[in-house]
Amino acid sequence: MEQDFDLVLIDNWLPGLLGVEVLQAWKEADRPFPVILVSALSDQDAIVKSLQLGAVDFIRKPFDVQELIARVNVHLRVPQL
Repeated sequence: MEQDFDLVLIDNWLPGLLGVEVLQAWKEADRPFPVILVSALSDQDAIVKSLQLGAVDFIRKPFDVQELIARVNVHLRVPQL
């Protein structure tokens, strides 16, 4: 079953695999939706790897919910109030 998404927000630490592994699989499958990766990793290599694998954004944990909402809105092109 194929599903269309407007945006995917994914944590890098998933049970049994990493978010970057999911990104790699989606990249190989030519996924048509934007992905924001959330991670406690904050080193430059983790950020660069995520972006190279196709993430449109990288948010470091802990994060502010208002910042998260703003970034999601930017990628969905939702007008700011």
